[in-house]
Amino acid sequence: IVSPKESEIKLSTNTLLVVVDVHVGKMTMHPHLIEEANKIVVIDHHRRGEDYIESPVFNHIDSSASSTCEIIAEFAHFSSLSPKIDIDSKYATVMLSGIFLDSGNFKSKSVGIRTFEACTFLKEFGADNAKADDLLKDDFEEHMIVNKIVANMETPYPGVVYAIASQQEIFDDATLAKAANACLNIKAVNAAFVFGKTSSRNIKMSLRSDSTINVQILAEKMGGGGHFSKSAVVFDTTDFSQVRDILLNCLSKNLSLARSDTHVEEEK
Repeated sequence: IVSPKESEIKLSTNTLLVVVDVHVGKMTMHPHLIEEANKIVVIDHHRRGEDYIESPVFNHIDSSASSTCEIIAEFAHFSSLSPKIDIDSKYATVMLSGIFLDSGNFKSKSVGIRTFEACTFLKEFGADNAKADDLLKDDFEEHMIVNKIVANMETPYPGVVYAIASQQEIFDDATLAKAANACLNIKAVNAAFVFGKTSSRNIKMSLRSDSTINVQILAEKMGGGGHFSKSAVVFDTTDFSQVRDILLNCLSKNLSLARSDTHVEEEK
């Protein structure tokens, strides 16, 4: 694991940069690295949006997969007969934790036979269920932060809530996502939108749903992207009122479409 600045130092013309779980450059941990790299591989499970990384040397986007960890487990399983790829038990545990997270502990609509086969494959390499679950637990401080964000919930439409994180603080992407997930644990909440500053120049919105609302459609309307029940948008502004207005305008125009799209998904 290296810092963004260290990654720039290590980058050369022969470096292969592998981007996982996202295909939009500005949503990566260090967008500048995407601009400088010559050879990029993209592996993602989110449906391809309009703003994507151009001309990768290898591009694999499979929106039917429950998580990117599931896809990579399949790659390791079916593409490594000679020589066989061995996965350290620690990495296998982290990948299993990723599947737990993205599948909502196997409650997501995207969970299928492939998901459980990937988990079985990771177990063969010593993936630890208990440790994988522990990796997703919050420490006390983050738990309190998430609770404070959730306490700011507003309900613009039945079953739909949004919450604004403290405007004076900068948050990790994961904290905003956890707050959105926490909103879904409240009875009768079908979709949650949580946004806060993730840098001195950006506001990020984390979108989550219980699969009765396609938040991916809503994210794409606001310039972001993601998956049916998990999406995100990055706004090049620190004006919270502007972002709130964009969200409310998007919901006003597209919420009915996002609700009806669940029937289309089920027919597929």
